[in-house]
Amino acid sequence: KELAAHAIHKLSSRRDATMVMVNAAALPATLVESELFGYEAGSFTGAERKGRKGKIEQADNGTLFFDEVGDMPSEVQVKLLRVLQDGSFQRVGGNESHHSNFRLVTASNRNFEAMIADGTFRLDLFYRIGAVTIRLPSLRERLEDIPLLAEMALNQFTERHGQRPKTLSDQALVFLKGQRWPGNVRQLIHMVERAAIFTESDVIEPADFGHIDSDASEVSQAAPSDTFEDKIAREPKADPAEPMRVSRAVEQVEEQLIRQALARCRGNKKQVATELGISRSYLYKRLAQMHVPESEG
Repeated sequence: KELAAHAIHKLSSRRDATMVMVNAAALPATLVESELFGYEAGSFTGAERKGRKGKIEQADNGTLFFDEVGDMPSEVQVKLLRVLQDGSFQRVGGNESHHSNFRLVTASNRNFEAMIADGTFRLDLFYRIGAVTIRLPSLRERLEDIPLLAEMALNQFTERHGQRPKTLSDQALVFLKGQRWPGNVRQLIHMVERAAIFTESDVIEPADFGHIDSDASEVSQAAPSDTFEDKIAREPKADPAEPMRVSRAVEQVEEQLIRQALARCRGNKKQVATELGISRSYLYKRLAQMHVPESEG
C-alpha cells in the first residue's frame, strides 16, 4: 500500500512537493488536532515555543497518505471530514484560518460495508475518500513482482547501511517466488534485509533466507508425531519480555539454520556442515550447545 501511494505521488504533478504519511490507527484522540492541524506557540503545556505545523499543513501542494484509515477513531473521522470539505482549518490555540491544498490517499484492509453498517465508519467520509478505489492484490497473487521488489529492497538496504553491493541468485528468486508471503511486501523486504545481514557472500542463495513462513499457528496445529523432522524443526520460544543482545539474536538465527539443515539432510552431519559452509568441529560444538541428542544430530 505504501509503495502504491509513493507511486501515485511520484507520477503526479505534485511530485516536487512533500508526501506526508500518517498512521491513522496510531493517532491518539487527545492529540489528533495538534498532530493534524498543528498548534500556535504557547497553546498548551509542553508546546514548542514557535508552534508547529500539523500534517495537513505540511502536505500543502503535496500528498497526504493516511494508512489504515479504517482503524481511525470516530472523533478523528469527524475532524478529517471537516477539513476535506474545503481544505480550511485552524491550528490549536489560534484563530487564523489556514488552507492546505493536498491530495489525500488512504489505505486499509478493512471491510467498509460492514463498518458502515455497524456505525464504526462514517458513510459521508467514505464517499469523500472512496471516489477512486484501487484493489491491491496480495503478494502471492502477483509473484511476477517479487524479483523487482526483492532487488529494490536489497539495493536500498545495502546503500542505506553502506554495505558492499549484493545480488540475489536466480535460485534465490525462484525460492522467493515459491513462498506464500502471509506478510506481503513488508515481510519480503524484512526477509531480504535479514539475509543481507547474515550472509557473508556477495550473492544471496536460498539457504540464506532460513525459515520464511512465520505462521506459528501451522506449527501448533501440526500432527503430534515425534518424527525426526518434527524434533529438529521444533524451536524454543523466546521470552518477549526479556531483552535480547545482538549476539543472542545471531545465535538463534544460526540455531534455526542448523536445525533446518539437519532436517533436510536427515541428520547427516557432514552434509549439514558442507551445506552451511562451516567446519564439522564447529557443528559438533553448536549441536552440543543446542542440546541436540547424538541420535538426532
